[in-house]
Amino acid sequence: MISELFETGSERRNACDNESVKIRRAELALCASPLPSREQLEVFQELMEHQRELEREQENEE
Repeated sequence: MISELFETGSERRNACDNESVKIRRAELALCASPLPSREQLEVFQELMEHQRELEREQENEE
């Protein structure tokens, strides 16, 4: 039986496959990601266009 070591705060315990371990919930703040820059959008669009071209070439070969 494989067991993994889980650490919650100062508490350490081994958990087996059929055992659940409670882990304290992190205090997370929800923040929106910043919008991508114009340069990032252009690079992404170029990559997507390149991907579409590769897919078209692959379809034509088949």
